Parts: sequence; structure tokens; C-alpha cells
Amino acid sequence: MANDPVTGKKIGRYELRQMIGEGGMSTVYRAYDTGLEREVALKLFRHDTFSPNIARRMIKRFDREAKALARLSHPNIVEVLDYGGYQESLYLVMKYLSGGTLKDRVKGKLGYADAAKIIVPIARALGHAHSEGVVHRDVKPANILFSKEGVPMLSDFGIAKITEDEKSISLTATNVGVGTPEYMAPEQWVNQVSPQSDIYALGMVLYELVTGIKPYAADTPTGVAIRQATEALPDPRRYTPDLPRNVSSVILKALARQPEARYATMEDFALALENLDVLEDGKPEMESSEDSALDRINDTPVIPEARRASSVVKTQRLASYDSLTVRRINPYGHHSAWMTLHIILTLVLALLIVATAMLSIEGIIRLPF
Repeated sequence: MANDPVTGKKIGRYELRQMIGEGGMSTVYRAYDTGLEREVALKLFRHDTFSPNIARRMIKRFDREAKALARLSHPNIVEVLDYGGYQESLYLVMKYLSGGTLKDRVKGKLGYADAAKIIVPIARALGHAHSEGVVHRDVKPANILFSKEGVPMLSDFGIAKITEDEKSISLTATNVGVGTPEYMAPEQWVNQVSPQSDIYALGMVLYELVTGIKPYAADTPTGVAIRQATEALPDPRRYTPDLPRNVSSVILKALARQPEARYATMEDFALALENLDVLEDGKPEMESSEDSALDRINDTPVIPEARRASSVVKTQRLASYDSLTVRRINPYGHHSAWMTLHIILTLVLALLIVATAMLSIEGIIRLPF
């Protein structure tokens, strides 16, 4: 990074001060806006990554998507400030965030509650983008940034993607693809992209946060695709045994192989996460033996569509638990009075036998044996 030939140069009114990220198609710089006197992030797309024919089509795609991004206004989406051309390349200027990326910030596992605090606002940011006709197509930890205050922000809305009509381009040959393999939905490999593809990707980010692993990791994109197509997704509780069953169920629904089996919208996904039972200390409620029994009866947990529905479901479950508890404490039900009388009579009989034996020993009573 220190030898980058562009660092120190000026693009328009932006001074490129430091390279802070690099990908297959672009380089991100911390830059200084000399006009408004503020720090910004400038993403420079490298035209030399593509053939001239693809580069021309990419410029058209960039222009269309940049204008679409300009319409997005959400507190958890990185604000786009400017874009333009530089020599034969393109650049995009965004708000600079000093909190780093989720990829760099989180190492290992996160507790469910902490992971949900990151995922829910990102889900709503994606929901806003979907409502404006924008599908991200590359949701991953490296594209989730944090402000100085720790607020999660979504960036990189697929601007650097090849257009959908570039189906003849080999993903591995160009090193660009239509997403990041470990987070791509099955349908995304054949360019069948929809909002449900983003739901899958965000679900995979959540899976990784709570388990610490990427379930379909491989050395090549082809290896990832083969594993995804031939292997069942492991239950996240295999890697995090204390993860509540209902949390696992939400994750697995978001990662369903068929798009129609996932959540219908990002808002539904966010509500499902918010409506999970969480104790006051922020830790997920651990399933009891009764909870396990009820879940085994109904393997598909009810995912309430609103908080009120969640409260009703929880109340019904608690009522069931109360019934189970009563039966456990008082297994004989209305026969308890007869059981008490039986115990008293048994004790009385035992006392009579002991007293008779003692009197026989003293010679007061002569027993017939």
C-alpha cells in the first residue's frame, strides 16, 4: 500500500492521503475534500481490471447505480457525496467512517444479542434499498462499516459489479464475479438475483458472527459452489451449543436454499430477530426442557410478524409451562387426598407393629409364634 502510485495525488478537489482498502476492482483511499475541508473516503475503480469492452459497459452500469444510490437516504447506509471520472477510471466519494469494518473489528464469535444489534439495523438499511429498487449483491463483513460512535453502516451497493448481461464472463477468470463466494446465495451463481439474495448473504454474516466460521469455505469459488450445492447447511448449534433453538431457526430460515423459503422481506427478517426472547441483561433466553419438548412437537417455530403477536405466543408458551410445572409438582392431581390418607394409615400400622414387638420382648404380651 505504501508504494501505491496514486497516493498523494489529487483527483478533482480530493487529495488522496492514504490507501485504506483494496479489492479486485477498486481501491479505497482516505482523502481530503479541499472544497468543504473534511475527510472523505474515495473509491477509485481501476479500468485496467477489465477489457475495454467490459469497461465501457461497466461505466454505464456505474452511472445508473450511482444515481440510484443518490436516492438512498437511511441512517445505516454510508452516504454517497460525489462521483465522477478520472482519466479512464471512475471514482465514488463517500462519507469517511473511522470505526473500521465488521471484518476487522470482530474476531471469533459474538454473543447472539451483540450480533443482532449489528444485523438488525443493516437489515433495515437493505430493506430501504430494496424499496428503491436497489439490490446490494455483496453483503459481507467487509462491507459493514462503523462510525466513530460504533453505529453499523452498509456500504458498496454493488457498484463494482459486472452487469447481469455479462453471463458469458467467467467469474474465476476475471476475479470479479457477482458477489463474494462464501456469502452468495445459490441462485446468485447463475445471476438470478433478488432481495432474497441479500437476505441469504446477511443471514450468512449472522451465522459467521455467532459460530465463528464460514460453513462453505473453500480454496476457490468453484469449491464454495460445489460445497453449497452438495452439503446440507450445518445447524449453527453444532459450533455454538448454547445458542437457543429459536435463534438457530431464524438463521436457518434466512439461509434456506430456495429463495421463496426465506423471509419475504428484510423487515420480516429484522422483526424475527427482534422478537426472539431476550432477557433483560441482553443475553438470549436459554431453552428449558419444556421448551425443547414443545419445539420437538413443532419443528417450525412461530416467527411473529409483530411484537404484539410475539407477546401472545410467549404468553401461550408460558401457560403451557405452568401446566407442565403443576403436573410435575402435583403428579397425582385430585388423588392427592387419598394418597395422604394412605401414607397416614401405613405409618399408624408400622407404629402398632413396633409397639407390639417391644411389649413382647418385655413379656407383657406373648405372641403366638
